Amino acid sequence: MTLIGNVAFYGCTRLTEIKLPSDLTYIGDSTFYGCTSLKEIKLPDTLTSIGYDAFSSCTSLAEIVLPEGLSYIGEHAFFVCTSLKEITFPDTLTSIGDYAFAHCKSFTEINSPESLTEIGTGAFFGCTNLIEIFLPDGLTEVGWQAFEGCTNLKKITYNKELEWKLIKILGDKWNRLEKKYGINQQHKCRKIFQNVIK
Repeated sequence: MTLIGNVAFYGCTRLTEIKLPSDLTYIGDSTFYGCTSLKEIKLPDTLTSIGYDAFSSCTSLAEIVLPEGLSYIGEHAFFVCTSLKEITFPDTLTSIGDYAFAHCKSFTEINSPESLTEIGTGAFFGCTNLIEIFLPDGLTEVGWQAFEGCTNLKKITYNKELEWKLIKILGDKWNRLEKKYGINQQHKCRKIFQNVIK
């Protein structure tokens, strides 16, 4: 079995663990949505993509290791996984979808792999215990409000070249920010990442 279809285990609130097929490549949309008792899951090395809402509202899920070979995490994939404290991103990951980890309130640190090129809108929105993140040089897209509401964020590691690249990437979004806050060009990245916008 290479894929698990959409909503396959949707709302299975008593499901605590599951063994996935060793040749699985895709987890469909809302596959484990609302599996509130699911505490751990081992993803096979063959997995390349996680669909929309796949693990959304799995409020007991505390840790997950994403396998090498995974390139895409879909929108809302781990939305409101409030117990998720630790996640290991593979070196093959290129895209994190919109609101993929929004309201994962137990996160403290994010180490993005060098392969990552896109962070979606609101990807880490409301991760209130997030303290530190690393942004790789290869980023080409960062969505609006990607780190909005990360109220304890104290350190973001990225280089100067990436800062100017982000200014170019976000284009008119920066212009709106400038109009609202009257901040100059070289401070725009710092302001948005250090939670000036609430």
